[in-house]
Amino acid sequence: MQTLIDAYKHAKKLHHAYLIEGERKVIFPKLSQFFETEMGILCVKSNPDFWYGEFEKFGIDDSRQIKNMQSQCATTTQPRIFIIAAHFFTKEAQNTLLKVFEEPARNVHFFLITASSETVLPTLRSRIVIIPTNNTSTVSQESTSDARTFLGGNILERSKIIQLLIENKDKIVTLSLLDQFEIVLNTQEKNQKLQLYKDFFNDIVKCRSYLYSNAPSIKMILEHLVISAPKITNNI
Repeated sequence: MQTLIDAYKHAKKLHHAYLIEGERKVIFPKLSQFFETEMGILCVKSNPDFWYGEFEKFGIDDSRQIKNMQSQCATTTQPRIFIIAAHFFTKEAQNTLLKVFEEPARNVHFFLITASSETVLPTLRSRIVIIPTNNTSTVSQESTSDARTFLGGNILERSKIIQLLIENKDKIVTLSLLDQFEIVLNTQEKNQKLQLYKDFFNDIVKCRSYLYSNAPSIKMILEHLVISAPKITNNI
């Protein structure tokens, strides 16, 4: 977030689209404070030029709604702000957003909040400013404890961890675990090459996509992660 704040203070203007990596419950309050303190924009529902939405899966219908809303006339001279916090963006939704970002409306700014930019298509990433905030100052140890324990364990230990998720067929908690994996791996960037985890990042994207399909096999997905996840024991 400090990157965004410093850039705005220097240039006194915003880029048309940003992607902020991290947990929505951490990022959104900081982003709201930035808008209200630095730009005088109230982040409330009663402000017609501010919009915030949370999604498990941001789909094509959601992106079309955003496209229609951003094309409408502003009610004030202030910048119009759209914040989209999502666990997963479908490919179709991203392609719609890409068209919006390629020809942005005047004085309209978008902020995507998700666990990792790796889940976003390269073509869309090329149109936005990525702000990595997955570090120890924004992500609590407690909030990613399950992922840290999993990544630090051997196959037997990991298998024990996933048993309850398999028994309960808990899709939401499984999605949360995928988010935690991305966050924990991003914190390793200072000490290890993030490229080492590229294959597993791709695995996470595929697993998340499977979870949003009809009748996903949570057991199969979790058992795959037991084997495919890298073992990390340093600084987690």
